[in-house]
Amino acid sequence: MSWTAEWPQRGGGLPLLWLLGVSLLSLLTVVSGQELREGDAVCTEDRSCFVLYFQRKTFLYAWRSCKERGGDLATLKEPGDAAAVERLFAGADLRRGAGQQQSGKLVRAWIGLQRQPRQCSANRPLRGFSWVTGDQETRFTNWQAEDSASACTSPRCVVVGYAEPSNPDNLKWSDGPCSITVDAYLCKYNYKGMCPSIPGEGGGNTFYSTPFDLLTTDLSYLPFGSVATLPCPVDTVGDQTILCTDMSDGSVNWSREAPYCSPKQSWCDQDNGGCHQLCIDKEDMHVCMCIEGYALAEDGMSCLPDDPCHDAPCESECVPVPDGGGFRCDCPE
Repeated sequence: MSWTAEWPQRGGGLPLLWLLGVSLLSLLTVVSGQELREGDAVCTEDRSCFVLYFQRKTFLYAWRSCKERGGDLATLKEPGDAAAVERLFAGADLRRGAGQQQSGKLVRAWIGLQRQPRQCSANRPLRGFSWVTGDQETRFTNWQAEDSASACTSPRCVVVGYAEPSNPDNLKWSDGPCSITVDAYLCKYNYKGMCPSIPGEGGGNTFYSTPFDLLTTDLSYLPFGSVATLPCPVDTVGDQTILCTDMSDGSVNWSREAPYCSPKQSWCDQDNGGCHQLCIDKEDMHVCMCIEGYALAEDGMSCLPDDPCHDAPCESECVPVPDGGGFRCDCPE
């Protein structure tokens, strides 16, 4: 079974400026691109991320869009790939593809499978179609219906569809003309490794920034190059930033080991902050103070006795001089 586009009928008498305005708006929409949202991506432990873009494009422009972002139109060669895409569709807001008033409509998205004219091969799993990676290897297919001989005379490209979770047509493959636009397209990004998600440490959920420009809190695996921001409780060191990067043993992992939110370090922990007597922590600094009977010296760390005669500087009698005048030594009569 194949699908065809429902082309809108053109009415008469539309003003030229209106048509130009619609064309300009469409162009700006293509240029500005789509801001990804929570639920638009799924990453797997085997180093792949599938991302769903709700933009109407032809197959060619969808393929170019994936390539410009560093990926490719998605190949679904393994059952695990299909399972990941099913999780992706189940968690995405499909109303953006179906229209706000058409929830339940089958949303179609391009995948990276195409066939040139007169390349039909009904006895092969891919029926003469090739992946955009240039091969025909696959351990998974999910065709919606038998191939049609009449479809062999023109280029054909493949979409997957998804509606409500119980819809029997979910994730079925169907082919149609490559030159029409569909609701969305599915990109696949491959990375050198993945980092596991970071559990919160009492300050809230961890935020992630991915290489494909998604800000999220709900991915189970994060691709190489992602940055994690972990909110920490108020009595600890503050929010922490961790990078998913190369390790010395060649693996990929977070740049630091947990726990990340260590208790806030006191300025006075090391060498009493340089203070001779008392060290007092402030917000972002520390101050030295002295015990009763001593005063802080000009260096801000030493303590000198308030009583200038404290150290018995005189051989006979030491008499303090009022108002900080030091002391004097008196001889006995």
